[in-house]
Amino acid sequence: MTDQDATKFREIIQGELKPVTQRLDNMDQRLDGHGASLVEIESILKGYKESYQQNEDHIGKLNKRVSRVENHLGLSISQD
Repeated sequence: MTDQDATKFREIIQGELKPVTQRLDNMDQRLDGHGASLVEIESILKGYKESYQQNEDHIGKLNKRVSRVENHLGLSISQD
């Protein structure tokens, strides 16, 4: 293989890779644009998680209080 053959081969390879490289660059740009949205969604979900945990704690406390009142009054409520 001569230097001219190697140069032609390199040019052919670069020509074939150019559209692939452009598509990858476009995909990178699109992914970068989605990154900020994903970070925002993640923070929202963390907030929902914290709210759920607080609500779960409050529900447990209310269940204790209601059970105590039901027992004191002699009430039996069926669980549906």
